[in-house]
Amino acid sequence: MPTSIGDFNNAVKGLNIMKVVQYCKILEREKILLKIGTKDQSLVGPCYVSIVESPKNELNESYDLLCEGFLAIRNNFENSVFPVIAHISELDLDIGTAFYLRTVTGFYIITAFHCVDKMINIQIPVSENDFIKPKRAFKSSNKKIDIAVLEIDSLEKNHKPLFTDECKILDEILTIGYPPIPGFDAFQIAELSTINSTIRASRGNVLGNNNSYLDGLDYLLINARVKGGNSGSPIISKLGYACGVLVNIPSDPNDKTKLDDLGYGLGLSSKEIEAIINGIGTEKTTELNIDLTENGFKIK
Repeated sequence: MPTSIGDFNNAVKGLNIMKVVQYCKILEREKILLKIGTKDQSLVGPCYVSIVESPKNELNESYDLLCEGFLAIRNNFENSVFPVIAHISELDLDIGTAFYLRTVTGFYIITAFHCVDKMINIQIPVSENDFIKPKRAFKSSNKKIDIAVLEIDSLEKNHKPLFTDECKILDEILTIGYPPIPGFDAFQIAELSTINSTIRASRGNVLGNNNSYLDGLDYLLINARVKGGNSGSPIISKLGYACGVLVNIPSDPNDKTKLDDLGYGLGLSSKEIEAIINGIGTEKTTELNIDLTENGFKIK
C-alpha cells in the first residue's frame, strides 16, 4: 500500500523524521522506492511504494548502509576483515586478507587460495590472542579458481558476517584489506579522501567483467588502489554485500615482473564463492587436509 512519510512516522515511534525524509530521497534515487504523489505539501506528505524485494541480508541493515554510505559500511565490517599471516618459511612471512561470511549453510572465512597454499603455518587473528581454527577447508575443483573457503563456528557478535550478492558494471564498491606497508605491522587500509590516513579503505568502481583469454574465467576489474596484501579482500557493494573477492593484481603489460602501476585489481564474483560452498560433498568442490597448530593451521 502507498505510505506517506507521515503515516510511517506515526506507525513507528521514536524515529528521526529528518533522517526518514533523507533516506526516502536516497531510496527513491536508487529506484528502491517509487514516489506516487503527496497527501499534502508538508515535509511528511510524500507517498511511496517499494518496487523491489526485501534485501537478502537477514539483519535487515542493507538499506541503512546504503543510505549512510561507505563509511558506515567500513565501520560495520571492519572487525570482520582479517589479516592472513602466512609463514612461507621459518624466516619469511607473507600477508593477505580474509573476511567473515555467512550463508544459509553456516559460517566461513574466505580468502584467496594462494594466500594459504603451501604455507608452513597460517595465522588469521580475530583478536590479540585468538586465531581462526577452521573445522574444514575447501577450494574449487577447478584449479584456476583462486578462492579458499574455511568452515568455522560463528564468531563473537562484534564480528558481523557479510552476505553475498552480485554487482554490476559501474557499481560503486569498497575493498578493505591489509596491503604490506614497509616498516609497519599489518593494519587495515582504506582509501577514501575524507578518512584519516591511518585507517583507509579503498573505494572504486567495477569497470568491467570480462572473459580472460588466459584462463577462461570471468573477472571483475576494479579501479581501487590495491596491492599484494589485498589478495583475499572482500569486494563490498553499496548495500553492504560481498559481491566478490580480490584474487590478483594484474602485471604491467610491458614488464611481467612489475605490478601494474595503475593499481587495478582483479576479483572473482561471489558466484564462485557460492559455487564452492554449494558444491561441498560433490565433485565440484575439493576438501583440503588441515593440520591445526598452536596459533593457526596449515593446509597439507
